[in-house]
Amino acid sequence: MGGVWAAASEEIRSQGVSNVVVEKNLGTLQGMTTGAGKSIDSLRALYNDPIGSITALREIPAAILNFRAIIAAIPQSIEDKQKQNNPHDPDENSKLYQSYRMGWYEGYIAWFVIESSIPTGKAGKAVKSSKRFQKVADSISTPKIRRAAKLATRAKRGKTTALRYGKLQLSRGLSTGIGVTKKTGERILSPVPTVGKQYRVSKLLDRQDIDGEKLNRHSPDEQRKIGEFTNRYGDDGAELASDGGPVFQQIVTSDTLDAATTDRIVRAYDQHIIDEDDIQRIARGLDEGDIDQQAVTRGLTRAQRLSQDHDVTALRVGSDANTRDPYYAVWYGKVSQSDLVDGELPDNYRPNDDYPGYSPPHKSSSIVVEAKLESESRFVRVHGEEIQQGPWMMPVNEFRNAATNGGKSALEDRYALLDGTPKYVSEVTVPEGEQIRVSIVGRQGELSGGGTQIEVRRYHRGLEEKWFPQKPTSVENFINGLK
Repeated sequence: MGGVWAAASEEIRSQGVSNVVVEKNLGTLQGMTTGAGKSIDSLRALYNDPIGSITALREIPAAILNFRAIIAAIPQSIEDKQKQNNPHDPDENSKLYQSYRMGWYEGYIAWFVIESSIPTGKAGKAVKSSKRFQKVADSISTPKIRRAAKLATRAKRGKTTALRYGKLQLSRGLSTGIGVTKKTGERILSPVPTVGKQYRVSKLLDRQDIDGEKLNRHSPDEQRKIGEFTNRYGDDGAELASDGGPVFQQIVTSDTLDAATTDRIVRAYDQHIIDEDDIQRIARGLDEGDIDQQAVTRGLTRAQRLSQDHDVTALRVGSDANTRDPYYAVWYGKVSQSDLVDGELPDNYRPNDDYPGYSPPHKSSSIVVEAKLESESRFVRVHGEEIQQGPWMMPVNEFRNAATNGGKSALEDRYALLDGTPKYVSEVTVPEGEQIRVSIVGRQGELSGGGTQIEVRRYHRGLEEKWFPQKPTSVENFINGLK
């Protein structure tokens, strides 16, 4: 005998108040508790409101037309687990034994169905209250319930490990579906703790048409992390594991980023804000120590905000943007556009920072975001008497905050203005379709930088005069107008 609800049965019967209905209910609670395995801490509803939980839970097996046939097809190892949990002797009291047994399978299979049918990571949350449990039970379609119940008959669990089955059987399915070896399949599924999750991972990987040979070439530790990552992120994780190649290897299997930052990368990838090239650049920057986790988080935040109105086209590490940038090379006349190879600099190109008078504009330890404007946008440019038109600008709101809080001197330091305190301000209207860069201003000598700057990216110097006002405003008057 084993389990908290089996113990409850013993206590109730000692007081002479048990019957077949009570025993079936206790069996249902024990079956679900056994099925949940390591998720047991989440089963608050079973303890806080057992009757409400049973009512919601029984809607699941009720939708299975051949429920008794499903039980009959369950592997012997699971029946052995039921016997271990059942407090009744089948020879001494067959009715109570069978009632408890039927309830146990209702709970056990119901948990299997929940894990197999709802989004990854939601099963534990589903049973924290009986009301939430009821909503989840209502949300699972009858066809899903019946399919998942049939899968339960193919699960092979050990006697002592609840709902830990089928690495062998599912790894065979992975081998057939995507061409991994049996060992690879077992390693992929080994960190996935429950039957529903193991089934889900195998189907996700199969659906994403992953190259099994590529997975076979991963190290055993990387293979285990593939299963762990796919289990955690569902379709998004499987897609990244499928499409990323070295992306997955560099980012997902590294310990450089915490879970929250990895979550953000996956979400940005799924939302098509970033792509594989962006992730590879981030990974290389982390590996080489050019950026840290905080820089990645800030860069992703900037890209997310920019993507709400515009098309984010690339994320680059600041040090790379400062040195090997085809735009700057053309701008300074060191190469022509025709010298570029697929838009990139040739291998024999000398980095930008070797050129006399060149000051790297971006903070090297930050993320630079490139985007295409999808609507007309307003920025601010500060300048002297003669250079009103230029590619470097700043967001209106940030200029407003810096100018009103710190005045002209704050502008000079925050935006590292090498020509000194600016005299004029021009509000610039940049049309849809222009390419821009958004980055953090790099330090210039004694000037700290740290502000957000906008760079309009054109391969020729001439910006449109109509973007700029005919007459700029003095910095003093502009600041006074903001107050």
